[in-house]
Amino acid sequence: MEEKLGIENLSTAIIAVINLAERIENKFEDDGKISLTEALGVGAASFGDVVRVVKSGSKIKDEFNDLDSEEKLDLFALIQSELDLNNDKIENIVEKAIEFLLMIDTLITSLSEK
Repeated sequence: MEEKLGIENLSTAIIAVINLAERIENKFEDDGKISLTEALGVGAASFGDVVRVVKSGSKIKDEFNDLDSEEKLDLFALIQSELDLNNDKIENIVEKAIEFLLMIDTLITSLSEK
């Protein structure tokens, strides 16, 4: 049996995206807008995460392609525990969209198995 790749890099990438989304949301809270200075601040704060994700891009892709059902559930649980947007409606939509994508991937994988 082939050794599983795990979800370490994929988890790191997901947390980086969640952190970015939360930083952006925080900047919009005051007046519903984000200034150039605020956008640059978000970019600077997120730069290290972006570099790590880009450097591990091929590992992330490989881990995604190697996901099994248990790992997908683990990723969804990670997203539910880490994602904390102030707008609960948007947070719920994001969680449901991710759950849907993971289910579609499972369906496609099942259909492609012989």
